[in-house]
Amino acid sequence: MCEQDKAKEVEYQQKAMEHDMSDAAKVGFQPVEFLKKAFNDIKESAKAQHEVDKANFAAAKAESKAR
Repeated sequence: MCEQDKAKEVEYQQKAMEHDMSDAAKVGFQPVEFLKKAFNDIKESAKAQHEVDKANFAAAKAESKAR
């Protein structure tokens, strides 16, 4: 492949990437916002699970003392 062909291929790939990125923007895809929301959901889920675990531990502890 000659230098001119390589340059055309690079230019083609750059244009393709710009096109792909503009399509993502049109759809409203925001990777940072998506990740923020995903991690926030994980955090809230972990908090809820922690409360369930605390309640289960307290119930097991109370049952153990009752024996």
